[in-house]
Amino acid sequence: MAGSGLLPLRFRVEGRTREAARKLKGPAPGAHDIAANPEKKKAFINDIMRALYASKIVSYAQGYHAHARSGEGTQMNLNYGGSR
Repeated sequence: MAGSGLLPLRFRVEGRTREAARKLKGPAPGAHDIAANPEKKKAFINDIMRALYASKIVSYAQGYHAHARSGEGTQMNLNYGGSR
């Protein structure tokens, strides 16, 4: 890509992200509404907790899959609790 005069996509995206961040003023839209309303705040916190829990499950599944794939070419006979 040398000599083409084009920046890699990563640099263009990062530049646009910084530019957009500079244009923002104050808190994110709707953040004040959530903080001011106790019911919305509780629902928001609950949504965040559920999202974090889901991300832990996905992370665990990805690790489980990585271990299973790494043991395929070996003679280790790992038992993952399934019907393998």
